Amino acid sequence: MEERLLAIWVDVSQLDNIDRNMSIFELGLDSIKVIDISEQIYNEMKIRLEWEEFNVISTFNDTLKLLNEKKELLETA
Repeated sequence: MEERLLAIWVDVSQLDNIDRNMSIFELGLDSIKVIDISEQIYNEMKIRLEWEEFNVISTFNDTLKLLNEKKELLETA
């Protein structure tokens, strides 16, 4: 999952190197890019992240942690 998420972030941001502890906005991404990331995550992983969640989990590492938590919930449901 980590590699897939990183590929999404790199694709949407068009940055070669993603600092996993910088927020999406510190990386220079805007709200449209956040929506693009969210849509690609859903399309590739079938896990939905809402816009409001990105206000709380704005770094790559935070996003990865939340995705893993949501994946576990989906698998146990």
